[in-house]
Amino acid sequence: ANCSRGVTIPFECSISDCGGNLFEITDAVDPTSDVCFDYVRPDATSIGQTSSNTCSNAYAKVGDTLILDVTMDADVSNPTAYTLAGEACTLTTFGTNAFTCDVVVSSTTIEGPANFTFDGIKSSVPAYLDAVNTSYTELKTLSPDGVVTLGGDRVIIDRTAPTFDSLAMYSLEVANKTC
Repeated sequence: ANCSRGVTIPFECSISDCGGNLFEITDAVDPTSDVCFDYVRPDATSIGQTSSNTCSNAYAKVGDTLILDVTMDADVSNPTAYTLAGEACTLTTFGTNAFTCDVVVSSTTIEGPANFTFDGIKSSVPAYLDAVNTSYTELKTLSPDGVVTLGGDRVIIDRTAPTFDSLAMYSLEVANKTC
């Protein structure tokens, strides 16, 4: 049996009837796979943000799509509640342990770092149905050597058009000082 996330429990059973007849079954007699007790609760290994902004995917303006990617280390259910940049986002599932949530930035989207929440995530494994970290609000990254790091740069929502205070013209030609 594939038991990479837990402990293999060998199967052994003894049964006797009212006549005193004993029946014993063990792994040696029954080729059924051992039971795997998965005591490692699922957790997010990667949570990242990006945007469709063509100038810089670290920023999002009105009309850009803001995307949050989540990858879990085991099979989980979809979250029951989710927001991105203060708005309900569209959830798309990839397999049984990854999903994205996206929202199109509008004129009412909150400016600044894009916050998010995911609530109600549960394990698909019955033993850990309610034991998963069900809420996520922080970015996470997984390095190639398996180290999970909290934090990271959130996409910045910027709905404010740039302004300038003054415009000055200068001539590079010293002899002709007029513009």
